[in-house]
Amino acid sequence: MAKRVNYGFGAIERMPNNIARVEILGFPPILDDDSRAAVGEQMSKVADADAVIFDLRNNGGGSPDTVALFLSYVFDKPTHINSMYSRDTGKTEESWTLSDVKGKRFGGKKPVFVVTSNRTFSGGEEFTYDLQTQRRATIVGETTGGGAHPVEGHPLEGGFGVGAMGLDPGAAEHPLRVLIVAPLVSPAPEAYRNGVSVITRSPAEAGRHVPSAPQEAPDPSGRRG
Repeated sequence: MAKRVNYGFGAIERMPNNIARVEILGFPPILDDDSRAAVGEQMSKVADADAVIFDLRNNGGGSPDTVALFLSYVFDKPTHINSMYSRDTGKTEESWTLSDVKGKRFGGKKPVFVVTSNRTFSGGEEFTYDLQTQRRATIVGETTGGGAHPVEGHPLEGGFGVGAMGLDPGAAEHPLRVLIVAPLVSPAPEAYRNGVSVITRSPAEAGRHVPSAPQEAPDPSGRRG
């Protein structure tokens, strides 16, 4: 499956000022060494750029493990990016970037941008949120769709099924707000609110503003969010 969708990658291009743009359309399950090598080959294309833009405007989500794999290329060492708490089991599962990856890393010091739209959803929001809470990227674009959480499958008659999260009628400000079965827990003080959205640092219409100079990037020390 991952190969059929080019391992989640769309266009990869080199822009003026040695800025790389990487379009990520989704995060399909990366289950074998050949697939991990293919991801490494794509990410290696931008390892020598002075800054990178991840374009997630058409990203509908995917596997949390693949999100962690992709993020591993913009950190220098294993980093705790988020945790998932299960209300059913009471257990919390941590998600970390990887110590070993195929190909070359972009690294943890050069500037990173993420461009979002209201179509950025689920795993695309997790990717954005993880970089935002780690103060590793500047987020530009529209507020995202509000779905960075897992769902549970429930079978229906006739061979059909539905993915549901339950309703929370007690949330007055959101009368049909879902009850998330496994909310994200951030290791950083600022936290994405499950069912709401990732708020961009530099709001803009999704089709209009794409950074064009490394000087627009966040301080590598992490002082900017």
